[in-house]
Amino acid sequence: MAEKMNAKASPAIILFGEYFNEVGGPIVAFPAPEYVEAKVEKKKELEDVEIDNQLTKEKYKKSEGKDKLESKIIDEIFASELDVPKKGYKLTISGNVTTKTPGYESCVCVAVAKAVNQLSITTWKTDDAFNAAMKASKFISDDKIHLATAAYDSFVQIDDSKDPKPRPFHPGKALFFVLANTEKLVDKHASSDSLKNWVTDVKKIVSKSKNEMKYAGVVELGKLMNQNHSLLAENKLANKDTDQIIKISNYEGALGAKITGYEGKVLILCEGDKQQDKVLASLQGKGYGAVKIKAN
Repeated sequence: MAEKMNAKASPAIILFGEYFNEVGGPIVAFPAPEYVEAKVEKKKELEDVEIDNQLTKEKYKKSEGKDKLESKIIDEIFASELDVPKKGYKLTISGNVTTKTPGYESCVCVAVAKAVNQLSITTWKTDDAFNAAMKASKFISDDKIHLATAAYDSFVQIDDSKDPKPRPFHPGKALFFVLANTEKLVDKHASSDSLKNWVTDVKKIVSKSKNEMKYAGVVELGKLMNQNHSLLAENKLANKDTDQIIKISNYEGALGAKITGYEGKVLILCEGDKQQDKVLASLQGKGYGAVKIKAN
């Protein structure tokens, strides 16, 4: 049995399908650069499990904090696992996210599950981390796409958010993005009935996008991002700031751009790192927060 183990888990950046997944459409995402890390250290002298969440600034013993998220996750996933110790270790949660980061709870769930399991004699297979995390998903308010990217650490597609069965995949080559932030939530005005009218279009976009990513068709991928954004804008899910970010990005020759997620962010596809730098400088020059992302 290992004395010390650690695991990391990253939330999702949505490439295609936000909002439409709520009415039966598919969703595609990849891991963000941010992460939650869970470290487990075996301490034989402990008659409990010590939990130190450095992100929430909480320290407690598991037996005294049964209503805490970490305790619930451990109990739900490992209560019936005989080879997982029920005491005698310290769990430390850290990372470069905040508790307000979308997907935070999902990342805690997956990181804790992966780290604690590594103290056992059982080696998880590819799907086991996600299936284990799903057991504790009733304690988590995040969209399930965050559980998927956290568990698989890859691009994932989910076709049915109500019964998520992620399909992990990897693009044929690295993709260069800029992620810009308006720091303004996108007001949701579209009705479910309106969104349903476009689900077939989103399914076609997702199907084509996976083929373009497989064969490194970044120009066509950018066009598909633009198409997805047009559907979002048609449903009044854009605002002046997201429109301005896309206008700036297009001026700098970006291959495609669209709203990503629900927090007023825009994902911009670039041909390479030089174009990334140009788009980044222009956006920051206009006062928008932006970061470069290389996804592979």
